[in-house]
Amino acid sequence: MQSLESMWNMILDDARNSGISEVSYKCFIDPIFAVSFDGETLVLGVDSDFQRGLVSAELWFNRVKASIQNVLGFLPEIKIVTKEQGAIPEDQPLAQGAQFTFENFVCGSSNRFAYSAALAVAQSPGGNFNPLFIHGNSGLGKTHLLWAIHNEIKEKHPEMKLICVRGEEFTNELISSIEHDSMDFFHEKYRSADVLFIDDIHFIAGKEATQEEFFNTFNILYQERKQIVVTSDRPPKDIQSLDERIRTRLVMGLLADVSPPDLDTKLAIIHLKAKQLGFVIPDDVASYVAHQIKSNIRQIEGTVKKLFANFQLTGEKPSTVVAQKAIADIRTDDAPTPVTVDRIMGEVARTYNLTVADITSKNQSKNISHARKIAMYIIREITDLPIMEIGRIFDKDHSTVVYALKSINTALDKNQFERATVNDIIKNISNN
Repeated sequence: MQSLESMWNMILDDARNSGISEVSYKCFIDPIFAVSFDGETLVLGVDSDFQRGLVSAELWFNRVKASIQNVLGFLPEIKIVTKEQGAIPEDQPLAQGAQFTFENFVCGSSNRFAYSAALAVAQSPGGNFNPLFIHGNSGLGKTHLLWAIHNEIKEKHPEMKLICVRGEEFTNELISSIEHDSMDFFHEKYRSADVLFIDDIHFIAGKEATQEEFFNTFNILYQERKQIVVTSDRPPKDIQSLDERIRTRLVMGLLADVSPPDLDTKLAIIHLKAKQLGFVIPDDVASYVAHQIKSNIRQIEGTVKKLFANFQLTGEKPSTVVAQKAIADIRTDDAPTPVTVDRIMGEVARTYNLTVADITSKNQSKNISHARKIAMYIIREITDLPIMEIGRIFDKDHSTVVYALKSINTALDKNQFERATVNDIIKNISNN
C-alpha cells in the first residue's frame, strides 16, 4: 500500500503544480485518494456522493487524468468509489496534514530556531510564544511545522478545538458568509478556537474586510490566551499592504524564519524520505540530487518519490542517470508555475471584496471599474498577453485598455497604499 500512496502523492503534486489555483485544488482534487491499483484499473475514493459529484466535473477530472498519465506514462481505467457506499475502510485516507510531524521533520542549521519555537508552542499552547509567526520562501517547511504543531497538540489535547486554514480560504469563507448572511457561524467557528492556524497569512493583505475580521478575531483569541500560529512567505514588515494594527500584533510574539537547507540537511532529508518509503538511495545518487536542487525541499521530496515510483513500476534502481530524469520532471526553478488570468482575476476579486463575475461584467460602478482596471494592469505586468488579447478578456477595445493602464499607473504614483496593495497581489499570485 505504501507504493500506491507514494504514487498517488506524486500525482497530486503534479496536479497541484499544473497552474490551477490553490482553492480549486483544495476543492476539487485534494479530497481524492487512491484505493487500489492493479496495473490496469485505478480505483479512487472520496468521502461522499456529494464530493464525487464535485471531483467528477469534466474540467477537474481531466486535470487529474492528465496528471495520472504524466506520472504513470499511460492512462489506466479509472473508477471512483465513496465511503458512503461502504467500499472504503473508515480509517482511509489520512487527514489533511496528518503526515507532518516533528519526528519526520529534518532539523538543520537553517531551520533549528523555527523547529524549536514550533516544538515549544506545541508543548505549551498559549504560552510565551504567542503569536508564532513562521516565515520563509516556498517549499522550505513552513507548512510542515505548522501541521506538526497542530498534530502534536491534537494528540496531547484532544479536547482542544483546532482550526487550520489558509489565508486564501479564510478570505473566501468570509466573503461567502457575508453573501449568505451567515456571519454568526463564521464568528463562532473562528473565535471559539483554542488554537488558530493560518497558513500563508499574506493573502489577507490589502483586503479590508478580511483584515478587519482577522484583527477582531486575533484580539479575542489573544485576550483569552488562545494560541495563534501563522506562516508567510515573507516577514510582516515586507507585507506591504498589511494593516499596521495587524502587523504590530504579529510582531509582538515570536518571529521564526526558515532558510534554505545546507548540503548536510538536504542529504538527511533525502535519506529520511527514502527510508520512509522503504528503499535505499545510494550516497552518490543522494549527493547528486542534493547538489542539483538548491533549496526547495518539496522538489527534493518529489524527486525521491519519483525515484521510488520508478523503482516500483520498472524495477530500475536509483542511479545518477535516473535521478537526472527525475529532477528534470520535478524541478521548476527555470520554469515557474504559469501565471494564469484566472489566478489574477481571483486574487483581485478577493482583494476588492468582489467576484470574478463582477470584474468581467459590464457594471461601471466605481469600485468594480477600479478593480477591473487593476486586473488589466496586473495581467499586463506579469503575463505575456498583448493589449488586444487583454481587451478580448474584458470585452473592451484596444483604446479602452490603454486608457485603463494609464489611469492605474497615475493612481499608483499618487497612492502608495494602492501601489503596496497591487505589489502584494502580484507577490501572492507569483508565489502561490
